[in-house]
Amino acid sequence: MTSFDFDRLTRKELMKRIGDISQVAGVTQSTIHDGEGYGVRICDVKTASGLRFTVLPDRCMDIFDMSYKGIPLSPISKTGLKNPESYNSQGFNWLRQFYCGLLTTCGLDHVGPPTSERGLHGFASNTRAKDVSVEQTWQGEVFTMRISGTIKQATMFGENIELRRTISLNHLADWVEIEDQVTNLAFQPQKIELLYHVNFGFPLLDTCSEMILPTTSVVPRDCIAQQNLKSSEQVSPPQCGYQEQVYFHQANESATVELGISNPELGLKFSYQYENQSLPCITQWNQFGAGDYVLGLESGTAYPASEADPTPAYSRLVLAPFETKTIKLKFKVEELPC
Repeated sequence: MTSFDFDRLTRKELMKRIGDISQVAGVTQSTIHDGEGYGVRICDVKTASGLRFTVLPDRCMDIFDMSYKGIPLSPISKTGLKNPESYNSQGFNWLRQFYCGLLTTCGLDHVGPPTSERGLHGFASNTRAKDVSVEQTWQGEVFTMRISGTIKQATMFGENIELRRTISLNHLADWVEIEDQVTNLAFQPQKIELLYHVNFGFPLLDTCSEMILPTTSVVPRDCIAQQNLKSSEQVSPPQCGYQEQVYFHQANESATVELGISNPELGLKFSYQYENQSLPCITQWNQFGAGDYVLGLESGTAYPASEADPTPAYSRLVLAPFETKTIKLKFKVEELPC
């Protein structure tokens, strides 16, 4: 079955053929009323190109699942979706909330292994957004969709960090844009550690998949990663007892970085781009285990590493009082030529 080319229709010609734009594109809001995800708000998004995904306002405005023309692009872990009240911030309990999805935000002042004050990967992904809004409107010939919300991390006598996220696209899009504005609302300088835990799953992720990873240097996290360095960019089939392999990369000197994978058998490429200077740290997470089959290509302001782990050199991000840093990412699906 061939795809219909909606690009060739003007707004007027399209609306002659449908009763409401929601027939082909739009955002539908609802709330989960059962199970461990009870009470979680969701925004289901679809476009005429066949792109579909779910935004979670109650999980840091992150993106849960994403598919293209019925083909899943992102993984869903065995934990499934849970509400943020299930979160225990100590140690590695973050993993019990980690549904994977396309995007899980880690931070805002800590990423990586737990410390005496922070659990694995920080609080962000288990924080509900406030001031959530959904805007859907025609702008000339294009029907635009925008979902926004604000995440706050603050404590008495400590940090006061705000993340304002806006997710944008239009009715024809095979892409989605994310703009984050991170602001230090405290009266003292604030370290910011922010990691975009971007995850790719089956069937896009398979043994024929090729990684898009333009880097100049790579540092294996540990001896297991070191032993598999030569084959680190090869996707293996699911293995029982697989031990995760983590690699810390430094991007090449291009102004824009692109990370992702292509699957020639599916004829699809799925990647995301951002400005090199905004997110200098790239982490590759190979998790090719049976039942835990994921590739993470994660961009960040810091590496998710302990003080003892070797990493490439980088400058830590510190925001002055009331300073804001803007970070933009663009995800895009492309159909490969036959």
